[in-house]
Amino acid sequence: MPLPLDRIISGVVVPYNDGTVRLIPEGRNEIVLDVNNGAFGANSVELNDFEGIIRFEFESPEGDRIIKTVYKINERGNFFVLLNDEPFISHEPILEIKPSSTFEITATIYNSDEIKLYYKYDGQLKYENIVMNNVVGNIYSVSLPLNQDSKNIEYYIIASKSNGASFVYPKNGFINTVISSTPTI
Repeated sequence: MPLPLDRIISGVVVPYNDGTVRLIPEGRNEIVLDVNNGAFGANSVELNDFEGIIRFEFESPEGDRIIKTVYKINERGNFFVLLNDEPFISHEPILEIKPSSTFEITATIYNSDEIKLYYKYDGQLKYENIVMNNVVGNIYSVSLPLNQDSKNIEYYIIASKSNGASFVYPKNGFINTVISSTPTI
């Protein structure tokens, strides 16, 4: 299957041959593309310098749908995406907090059936986990009680689907959040 690799954005849809892909770049106009022989491509100058979240919505002639959200960095050159049924997490790591009674973590999560936050305080050997709650739309949040004796907390997020697909944020390791020694007033 030849891929349109001379395009700014190109990709394949697995396991489909035909259909339509809607590219919806955050804050920009959507682009509708045809899927032929499982491949699609867009040669849009506007997307060449785009950095941010792009939502891809595929629909087959039979009505099957795949929705995938990715983050495109601002680099000139081709951007390739594989559309399959996987979750995606967008989260701004929290590297330092002030001491208080709770620590709130929020993330934007797409295409997931279950979202869990894994965490441990310094000195703990094993991670504990807690289900993140849907706040609105694709935004999920959880509040953790702070251990007053701890100087940091490590955490990571796993979004999973019932078909076994999962996405871990961050991809390698965990986020280490320092609990500042300056108390909150």
